[in-house]
Amino acid sequence: MSAKRIPRIAFFAGDPNGVGPEIVAKLLAKPENAERAAVRLIGDRSVLASAERLTGCNIRPDVTF
Repeated sequence: MSAKRIPRIAFFAGDPNGVGPEIVAKLLAKPENAERAAVRLIGDRSVLASAERLTGCNIRPDVTF
């Protein structure tokens, strides 16, 4: 039996001075979203690390940059 295929998604975190990085951090911190798609994030790691601190969320370790 073959494994369930999930879509692969790549997206930008948005403007570093806007709300995009915070929204991305919250979205990618939810474990149930790992079941829905394999995510490749395009953005600056330091901006996303700052968004994690601001939101109190941790981006899942399976998300690639």
